[in-house]
Amino acid sequence: MTRRLAALGLAALLLLTACGGKGTAQGEIVFAGGPTESDEPRAGTVIVWSGAERILSKKLGDGERFSLRLEPGKYRFQAVSGDAQCFDQLVFVGDNLETAVRLECQVK
Repeated sequence: MTRRLAALGLAALLLLTACGGKGTAQGEIVFAGGPTESDEPRAGTVIVWSGAERILSKKLGDGERFSLRLEPGKYRFQAVSGDAQCFDQLVFVGDNLETAVRLECQVK
């Protein structure tokens, strides 16, 4: 009986592990402040960190959004855009879930 329960427990654990999937982080860089009218498009780069490891980076054009498939876990999203002061965001990406990310940058 004990072996049967152990085998059943192992099978359930393997099934749960196999069902796991990546999550999606979707978002944008939002600019505030600075000149009200400018001919220069505002663009930037989103950098995703897991601990001290840089996972990926993606350049975004003006008004462009990003959608990234990531393993479940905690990530730090960073935006870099010229001399704008951008604020990092800590994000938990869940298994098979969509997570909204809004990276704010203060334009000088």
